[in-house]
Amino acid sequence: MRVLHLMARMNLGGTARYLGQLANALNSDGVETLVVTGYVQDGEIEDPIVHELTKIKRIKTLGRKISPLNDAKAINELIEIVNEFRPDIIHSHTFKAGFLGRLIPGKYKRIHTFHGHLFEDPSFSAVAKFFILVVEKILAYRTDTLISVG
Repeated sequence: MRVLHLMARMNLGGTARYLGQLANALNSDGVETLVVTGYVQDGEIEDPIVHELTKIKRIKTLGRKISPLNDAKAINELIEIVNEFRPDIIHSHTFKAGFLGRLIPGKYKRIHTFHGHLFEDPSFSAVAKFFILVVEKILAYRTDTLISVG
């Protein structure tokens, strides 16, 4: 079995640590696992678990901030990685990765994990939270399993 885990950035904290430990444990159990991620933003610290990952691919234009141009470049590169790796499952983590990962064409099993308290994040406006909610409701139809952690 092949699992592609997708997360926009591996910033210091529980989500990156969780994903890193999960990916390494799956690889140890014989599940071929690839983590695809971008880079942390200025002022953020990357979680050291990144250096412990056995299989990782970086997308330079992938990050937390929504940027139509960079996001289009990121999804094109992500599609290339998916076509090369040919996963059985695409497992996305957090909103941005979940948005991009569930847009990838193909008949993959799709799992999405919500991490943390997205709607209590003060960096999102009421309009942004409404947009996220609408997008998540639509994308739920392209998702085989939804997981909530937080």
